[in-house]
Amino acid sequence: METEAAPIRIGRRALLARSPAIVAGGLIAASSASPALASPPTGPFPAGVPVPATRPASLLPPTRGVALVQPNTDERLDATYMRDGRADDGALAEINHLMRDWHTGDVIEIDQGLIDLLCTLQHYVGDGRPIEVFSAYRTKKTNDWLRRHGRATAKHSLHIEGMAVDMHIPGVRLRTVRDAARALNAGGVGYYPRSGFVHIDTGPVRYW
Repeated sequence: METEAAPIRIGRRALLARSPAIVAGGLIAASSASPALASPPTGPFPAGVPVPATRPASLLPPTRGVALVQPNTDERLDATYMRDGRADDGALAEINHLMRDWHTGDVIEIDQGLIDLLCTLQHYVGDGRPIEVFSAYRTKKTNDWLRRHGRATAKHSLHIEGMAVDMHIPGVRLRTVRDAARALNAGGVGYYPRSGFVHIDTGPVRYW
């Protein structure tokens, strides 16, 4: 009887080995396989790890998963959402549910690029530790409520599109998570040390 392949949990070295780019002078040269990335990220990666110069999905194995915790609802999930390069719809549905608007219970499809970002960060700097998801999808109603109550929330937030998450990896310095997300050069990164989270999204590359 055939056994199902276990999800690959990979660390820094394995991720670098899977990158199509070439390590040179402490940075990874830009890869022609990643046309969406105009130039390699600059600056040192946390703990001296060379900077990946390619989109997160190409750094990850064809079978991969992510472990998430939603502290607001005390939910936990460890889901293998890609199996041999094919999306697992059941696992993605579970991820969508955990990353729902927990204020209203509304669920939408979370951008898979965002899930790949979480997977990359979890195994690149988190050593496989579960990621705490404070806020992912938000309905417009929830987003407007947060704005009215003085929260630093954009009117047209990417949370509304399922393309953003406010997160933290317990046991990892928040600044390290921020720097790793910036180095991936795959979207927006916001740093909120007083609130204890990093915002990441799959929109245009920008930092605040």
